[in-house]
Amino acid sequence: MSVQSWRTCFAAAAAVAFGLCVWGCGPSAGSNNANPAGPSSTSGAIVVIDVVAVAGPASFRPNPAKIVAGQMVVWRNLDSVTHRIGFDDRSLDTGNIASGTSSSPMPIVRGGEYHCSLYPVFTSGTVVVIDDHP
Repeated sequence: MSVQSWRTCFAAAAAVAFGLCVWGCGPSAGSNNANPAGPSSTSGAIVVIDVVAVAGPASFRPNPAKIVAGQMVVWRNLDSVTHRIGFDDRSLDTGNIASGTSSSPMPIVRGGEYHCSLYPVFTSGTVVVIDDHP
């Protein structure tokens, strides 16, 4: 087999492997990528942010999530793969969240950009802290 044949074979195998990785990391069969308006910003309530896919800003629902400073937030993994959520400023790390489970409730004092540290290029979200005094 010539060098060119080996390169072509390797390129084809790499393309198939990449395709399988993307397919395997995609949303679970029952996930819904809709992006509703978001949770109530009522002080004291726990806000749940669903992890629904590895799909850029559509990875999280709601996105952005609007909360009151100090409000408890839980990330619930509805995707078929494990995720680990972290704020870009490294002020928060949920630890691994297996498919079908949730993070521990965490108080969020200030908002910011976050992502799944296992798929940082393919996931992105934002928590916006709003004033609870009109």
